[in-house]
Amino acid sequence: MSTANLQSEEAEPSRRPLVLRSFVGSLVVSLLVMYQVQVKSMWNELPAAAEGDLQASRTRLAAVTEFIDEHPLWIGSYMESGEKSRLSTRVIQLQTAKTLEDTKIGSDLVNRRLEAESARERAIEYVSKEEYQNAIESLRHALEVAPEGWTEADQVRRDLEAIEQELEVNG
Repeated sequence: MSTANLQSEEAEPSRRPLVLRSFVGSLVVSLLVMYQVQVKSMWNELPAAAEGDLQASRTRLAAVTEFIDEHPLWIGSYMESGEKSRLSTRVIQLQTAKTLEDTKIGSDLVNRRLEAESARERAIEYVSKEEYQNAIESLRHALEVAPEGWTEADQVRRDLEAIEQELEVNG
């Protein structure tokens, strides 16, 4: 090998490291793109939540939270954290509405029980005054408004039957 050829090879930088760096860079970029596409596909498979469904919203919120925690390198996690915030707000609103509804139902049951007991008390007063027809109407009203499972319902039925029999016998 001549000295001129040797100097020519040394003067010209080797292309091998440049090609190797380009290949590795392309491979890394390709893997990152594939990862992003795969994660986006997994995101799309998360359970959906209907607007007014508390349980579905809770399930979606848990899935979104876990997903974002598991995939911190996903580019979409920054955009989708807004959904996490919206879901958190929705869950709180739906839970509050459910609590209010449960309270209203409980209050309605108490009011119905009180009205039934009041009608029963009026019936007792009517019986003491021998106003049997009014007593019958009060007892029937008590049974109509009483909540399911009212403990006094059986006694009210027996009282009603007794008063009706008394009216039949004594006219």
